[in-house]
Parts: sequence; C-alpha cells; structure tokens
Amino acid sequence: MIKQKIAFLGGDKRNIFIMRRLSDLGYRGTAFAIPPHLLPPGIDFAESAAEALTQAKAVVLPVGGLGTEGYLTNLLADPIYISQEDWAGIQRGALILTGICGNYLPLIAEERSLRLIAALDYEEVARPLATATAEGALAMAISLSDGVLTGSTCLVIGYGRIGRELAWRLRSLSAKVTVFNRGSLRGNQARAEGFIPADWQDLPHYVSKADYIFTTVPATIFDSKLLSQIPHGALLIDLASAPGGVDWPAAAELPVHAVPGNGLPGKYAPAFAGRVMAELYERILAESLS
Repeated sequence: MIKQKIAFLGGDKRNIFIMRRLSDLGYRGTAFAIPPHLLPPGIDFAESAAEALTQAKAVVLPVGGLGTEGYLTNLLADPIYISQEDWAGIQRGALILTGICGNYLPLIAEERSLRLIAALDYEEVARPLATATAEGALAMAISLSDGVLTGSTCLVIGYGRIGRELAWRLRSLSAKVTVFNRGSLRGNQARAEGFIPADWQDLPHYVSKADYIFTTVPATIFDSKLLSQIPHGALLIDLASAPGGVDWPAAAELPVHAVPGNGLPGKYAPAFAGRVMAELYERILAESLS
C-alpha cells in the first residue's frame, strides 16, 4: 500500500538514510535540495521547497531544523532560505520531523497548525547520538592535532550526555581528564563515576595547561580572555549546541587552534545516526498517519 506523502528538505547524509528507510517502508513524496541521483524509488525531485511541501502530510528536515532564521542546510549548495509562503500548500496538522526545533520552526508550526517533533528530545535518539558525537570528537582531535590523546591533559566542559560519553572514552585512552560542570547534580554524577569536577573559578588555570579542550555547554564560555589562556599547540573543539561555546570573532584574532564540532554524527557516523532517527520517525509516522 502506498503511504502518505512526505516532503524531504535538505540535510546531510543522515537525511539520505532516513529518506531511503521511509521509502523502503512504502512512504512516497518529493525532495528538495537533495541530490537527484540519491533519491530512492517513489521520491520525486522538486524544483522548489513550495513544490515539495504542497499536500505533504509530513516533512523531514535537517537535524538542525531551519536554524534561527529559516535557512535550510543541504548537500547541494549554500543554505537556502525557506519563507513562510513556501509552507502555504502543506496540509494543516502535518508533522514536522527534525532534530532540534530552534527559534524559527515553532513560528511556522503555530501559523500553519503543524505538529513539531524534535528527535533529540527523545532519549532513544539523544543517547546514541551523544555516543556518535563523542566518537566523532575523538576522531577530530586525533586528525587535527600533532600529538596523541594517550597520556594527554584533557578538559571536558559540561557533564551532560555528550560530556559524559567523551570523558569516559578519554579516560579509557589513559588521558588525564578534568571535568567542569556548574550544576551540582551532574557534578555529583561525575564524582560518583570516578571524575573529580574542578571548581569553575579555576577554569583559566586548567585551560592554560591543557592539551585538548572539549566544551559542550551552550554558552559563550570561551571569550577573548579565556581563549588567550589556551597554550600554543593545544586544541579546542566546540561541541555545544547553538549559540555555541566560543566567541569565534575573538578566536579568529588570536593564535589559538579552535574548531567547531557541530553535526559530528552526520560527518562520522551518518548511517548509524540516520538509522536511529529513522526508527523514531517510523514509529511516529505509523502512529500519526495511520
């Protein structure tokens, strides 16, 4: 049986795996800002977002949604602006499936009476993707530095899902790991798991002696003053969700090696991440569109 129409808009390799999985399950639809040669049977290429969205009962967006201003990331070109008018033809009550809602999508959902689903709000997605992010961060650290992680001095800022997965993996490599976390609950968890959370006011001291720094806290902790404490040869990887953890204009003016680490599951484990998200979307679509 041919199932309801889905619009697939942009995204990275994760979205390709999601699209193929839903196509295998019998869902049909249209795709915009996805390379035509990657489209599976039953998914037609659309020349515009408006064409793809017309009469759609659900739409699959990139993990980052449409950001804060309505721009669609994709594999074809620079981000593409998706206007409110592009949504005019979507069916009322349709599903929007994405990873993070951001600030733009809730406005669209309210205006068009759409149901907004953020996959990263589900533990069955957030936990395995934290694992993929941590492994991707290690891959970045190894490929972008001149040293080795074994025996190195590492800082992990934030002990949430990603910070915890990262700290455990670094310790398994015999790195010297120091954890920073402002909240007492996660700080106590870190302590119970064998890490000793350092006092937040001592962060500049630890930064000045670090080989690798991983920040996961979505606040601009690394301003120009703290960035200036990073020693030559050290590597800072920003794993925090928007707005990020680094003042990037300040970093560009300083002789520091700092790199953004957003979207690592899509870069280092797209098949795994796509499968995890597709399983959630499959269940939600079956419950909502049956």
